[in-house]
This record gives sequence, C-alpha cells and structure tokens, in this order.
Amino acid sequence: MLARFALSAALLAPSATEPPAFTGQPARYSILWSDGDSLLAAAEPDAVHLLCRTGERSSTIAGLGRVRGLAGRSIAGALQLVAVTEGGQLARWSADAWSLSAVPRRAVDELFAVALDNRGRAVVAGKTYALYIADGDRWEVLLYPPGLSAPAALAHDGDHIAVVGSRGQLVLATPEGSSIWTDVPISGGLDEPSQAWWSPASGLLWIVDRRELVAVDVARSRVLQRVAKDTSGGPHALTGLPTPQGDLLALAGQSTLGLLLRHEQRVRTLGVEVVFPAGFAFDVRGEALYVADLEGLRRIPLVDDALAAARALLERGPAPPCPLAPGRRVQVADDLLPAPRDMSSAPLAPKSPPRTKRSDRGELPIVPVRPTLRLGLGPAIAPHPPPARTTAGLAFDVSLGVAIALGKRGAYLWPEFGYAQTRRDGTTGHLFTFGLTPLFGLPSAAFGLSPKVVFGDAYGHVGAGLRSSLVGTFALQTLTFEIGHQWLRAGGRDLHDARLMFSLDVLAVVALLTAPLKVLRWLGRDAKRYF
Repeated sequence: MLARFALSAALLAPSATEPPAFTGQPARYSILWSDGDSLLAAAEPDAVHLLCRTGERSSTIAGLGRVRGLAGRSIAGALQLVAVTEGGQLARWSADAWSLSAVPRRAVDELFAVALDNRGRAVVAGKTYALYIADGDRWEVLLYPPGLSAPAALAHDGDHIAVVGSRGQLVLATPEGSSIWTDVPISGGLDEPSQAWWSPASGLLWIVDRRELVAVDVARSRVLQRVAKDTSGGPHALTGLPTPQGDLLALAGQSTLGLLLRHEQRVRTLGVEVVFPAGFAFDVRGEALYVADLEGLRRIPLVDDALAAARALLERGPAPPCPLAPGRRVQVADDLLPAPRDMSSAPLAPKSPPRTKRSDRGELPIVPVRPTLRLGLGPAIAPHPPPARTTAGLAFDVSLGVAIALGKRGAYLWPEFGYAQTRRDGTTGHLFTFGLTPLFGLPSAAFGLSPKVVFGDAYGHVGAGLRSSLVGTFALQTLTFEIGHQWLRAGGRDLHDARLMFSLDVLAVVALLTAPLKVLRWLGRDAKRYF
C-alpha cells in the first residue's frame, strides 16, 4: 500500500526546472495537440486556439461549427496545423495565418477526424462514405471498402492511413501505392474500438477498445501486446509519445488517467481525478500531461523515466522561439470561408475501388429495432352468388409490430399483431391477425411476402384462416401498401376476399411532427444516397 502511494506521489511530483506552463482561456476545450515543446493547440466546439508557452502570443480562428478533429506536423521545418468540423470546414494554420476551405463531402457525410501526412496533405475522415485528401487546392476522394463498418478512429504514421471500424475492422490506405485498401486481420479481435494512435518511431498502431489497449505491428499484421486498460468508463481519450525507452501512452476513462510504457503489463493509474476528459497532449519540455475535461485545461505534472529521457533528448538543442506574431490574434471563419464546393468537382482517386451496385453506398443507415403502429384502410372484394358476381366492402386494420433489421444488408423481420374490421352486405366482421413478414430492400423501399393467421367473428360465425399479401414499405415502414388474398373457414363454408390496403405508421408521423428537421434531413440524405 505504501509503495503504491509512493508511486502515485512520484508520478505527480513537480519538476524543479519547470518551464512556464501553457495557459488557455477559460473555455471548455474538447481536443488538444502539442508539439511537445513550445506550442499547444486547443479546440473548443466553435474555435481553435494556438498558444505559446508564455501565453502572451496566440492565434485563434473563431466562428467554426463543431470542431471534431485536430492535428499538427512539422513540414520542412515549419509547423502546420489543421482542424476539421463535422459539417465540412477544414481550417489550416501555416505561416502565422489561418485559411479555410470546404471539404467536398459526399451527401451529408459527417466528418470526425483529421491527420497530416509528411507532405502536408490533410486527410479527413467521414463517418460513412470516404476519406477526403487535400493536396493544396486539389482534393481526392477515397471511398471506403465495402466491408468497413462505421469508421471509429483514424491514425496516420506520415505515409500510411489506418481506419478502424467500430466492429473491429482495420484497413490501410496508401494513396501512392498499387493497392488503395488493405485489410489487416487482428487476432483476438477488437471490442468496440474507439481511439487509435500510430507511433512514428516503433511503427506500432495502438488501438483502445472497451476493454483493452492493443498494439498492432501493421507491417507484419501481428498483435504484439494486449493490456487491460484499467480505467473506469470510456475510453474518452488516447494519445502517445515516442521516447528513447519506447512508446509512452496516456489514456483516460470517465474519471481516471493512466500511463503505459511499451512492454509494461498493466496501465499505471495516476492519483488524480478528471471529469469526462476529451483530449490529451504531452508537454515533453515541461514533463507534464495537459488534459481537457469539463473543468477546462489542466496541467498534470509527471515524473516518468521515459518522459525524462525524451526531455533530455529535446534539450540537446536550444528551445525554439515561438513562431506566432506578438499579441493575441483572432480570425473569423466567415471572413475566410470560400464558396461551398460541390462534390462532383472533386476528382476521385484514379485507383479508387470500381463502382458496383453496393461498394460505393457505404453502410445503410438502418434503425436496428423500431416499433410500428399502423392504421390501414382499403377495399375488400369477395365473390357473390348470381346475379351479382362480386360484393365489395371496406376494410380497416390496426397493427402493432416491431421492425427488426438483420445486419446491414437491408433485410428485416416484421412481426405484427393486429385487429381487422371488414364491413359488407350490412354485416361486420371482427378478426384478430398475427404474422411475421420478411422484408428485403433499402430503408427507402423494401418488399416482401406477408403470411398472417386470422381468427375471430366472421360475419356472425367463429372463423379462422390465412391472409397472404405482397407488401411494399417505404421510408422506414412509414407508408405500406398491401395486395393480397384472405381465406376464412366459418359456418361450414369458405370465405374468400381480395384486399388492397394502404396504411400509415402513426409512430413515424409523431416522430416527424416532434423532430421534423432531423427526420427530413435523414430522408434527404437517404434519397441522395440511394437514388
């Protein structure tokens, strides 16, 4: 117990020769980046701040919309910094000024991460369709491979791009290579991965999932290390630092911080509490870890042999001067944003996967389980003894069910229980129905055969039988059309009806009335995506 207390005290002990700390504005930062030396970048939801250590110089771009990714790299001795918003803005800091460009997104592909390669190209990741690569004013679009499910993390070693799917897939892209996408199998799999960091020194790709921190040797397609993350909840943040002693990782759960050095068998939990941390950045010269959580920007001093070795290596040269101009400069996004770019003007990479019926569609936006409450109305036509050949009546249905998506291929099972009323020749029939309908197609339109058992009061007699219908559903089962035949055995005779029903899902209508903009946006995205 005493040894554990001493370890925590040592990890948090201040250094005797601390350089000045970074001081951010009183704001709620969501993402951090640092060069480990003289600069710290901190993103708010609508702004990005680049700070020098003394706090007397800063450069800010304000008026952005929901910043989701932040990355920096030294290109030919000069720092470049990029940030991307969910809605398609790419902000770049270079030569002491911010510039802004529009990402040529496909449909409404939400952007969630960005990286810089060794040539200064910005690599932007969408949640559904593609990677978007900015090389100066030219854009390339790399469509995701068909098997990639819900991209969750982006990592870049300077030359190669890694995308991790939420179901544990790992794919690599090399834009200059002969093969755009390469699958990397991960032995033992991943359990809902959410963060990744690619070490430029060791070449290891570190991925954190719900339970473990996993080190993948990408070049050999091998898992070299698995360590239980030992942080409660999350993970909420992950970052790494190459040191002379190996990769040093920092990760956070809901309220705890931890460090892991390569080859260690367990995460060292730090004796400090955080509140939903969202971003990390190592300060090598200051031997500290900066954390952005709900309480703001926090500096956690560390005493760690690997970090000290990295600092000793850094201090062999003089501390670089701050590259920012004197004062605190602010640029506004509205003054920088160019005209929106149409996706059709963005050339696809020449080696993109060939367009097929499904490869360029990405993942279907399928709702896994959705309750339905349908009200249906339509004519029912039955044979009639001579002289009339048929008799027509009006049918009314109420059906309660659950539409269950099977995987991501546009297949559903739709069990329903309902009440049906049919009136003809002055008499009324009251029946209960139960059936299981398989549907195949898209969320916009799906079709199937619907067998249902029917039983109840068949025009004054107890009856039971079968209803068989061809069903077409549209806009996530909001509108349904049925054409079919119903057979009933009642009162010692067979009763046959031909039915044509039009029904509306009341629950979907309520959702549309309570959240019209969200629903209409989804329907518009679905229409652009599939038609």
